[in-house]
Amino acid sequence: MRGLCALIVAVFHFGVFPDVGTPVRLGWLCVDMFFVLSGFVVAMTYEERLRGGLAFKAFLAARARRLLPIQILGTVIAWVAAAALHWHGPPDPWLMPLSLIACLLLIQITWTPFQALFSNWVSDFPANPAMWSLQGEWLINLFYGRHLHRWSTRAVCWFAAAFVLFMIFLATTRFGNMTFATGIGRAGLGFALGILIHRAREKKTFQRLPAIHPLIIFAIWLGIICIPADEKYKHLLPLAASITSGLCVALLIRGERPMGWIWAYLGRLSYPLYASHYAIINLALLFWWTPIRTNQIYAIPMLGCALLLAAGLDFVVSVTWWRQPQLVPTTT
Repeated sequence: MRGLCALIVAVFHFGVFPDVGTPVRLGWLCVDMFFVLSGFVVAMTYEERLRGGLAFKAFLAARARRLLPIQILGTVIAWVAAAALHWHGPPDPWLMPLSLIACLLLIQITWTPFQALFSNWVSDFPANPAMWSLQGEWLINLFYGRHLHRWSTRAVCWFAAAFVLFMIFLATTRFGNMTFATGIGRAGLGFALGILIHRAREKKTFQRLPAIHPLIIFAIWLGIICIPADEKYKHLLPLAASITSGLCVALLIRGERPMGWIWAYLGRLSYPLYASHYAIINLALLFWWTPIRTNQIYAIPMLGCALLLAAGLDFVVSVTWWRQPQLVPTTT
């Protein structure tokens, strides 16, 4: 599922060109699936260890080994391509180093004293727009490692309910810094649902659900993503996507059916693909701008290049000391 969602997000972003559009109209909602999967996998991997005495610093180090290498390398690669694009054209090229530093620190450019200089830029993370979600991911991981793993299931339910209300509030008021607020809201709700799914799985609650082949669930999710949406309800869609994602993950867990190697490899490439695919977009804008504006078929070679870049990024990380080691139990 994670690999499928990464492909959808990439194709969705390849449709940013003004005259082309994209078939996956709601592809941006796949990020909510990422948050649910993250909450489930992190809880499944670390919850018992944290309760058994794993130190917060050890948890944080493990998450850093998992997230930082791809986050940093993907951002630098996307930034190089963005720098080539902007130095090729009129926008102030000397602003690019500022955007890189801010993005590596997961600081929105609107939080810096240079906000006015970037007023014409679309993203709050110009070096790599995909990093908005890592900001929320890191914050909710920190809170989980410090506090949330100790909370009762009922308390986590209230935590999720609070984020539901928060998302409704954001959708109806458009209050404050929307990039940060929606990032926190979507990450918090999705992650909390993932924790609840893990705990329900531990109690074998999902045995009551029907066993559905994963390909059917994938197809249903893809169908949902392709549905045209009314702009009037756009800001409520992440809430619906989080709940739908939770149901899909629960059904996938219920089936527990092993898939072929291609799906496993796509899942492995999902994070590198998500973190680096903007490099392909920037290079495409630099070299093929005119045909891309009018022909969506260019998304196919772009996706192929993005997958090759993700595979290379995964290989580089896998052969370095960054590779995350197995944590040893802290109790006997």
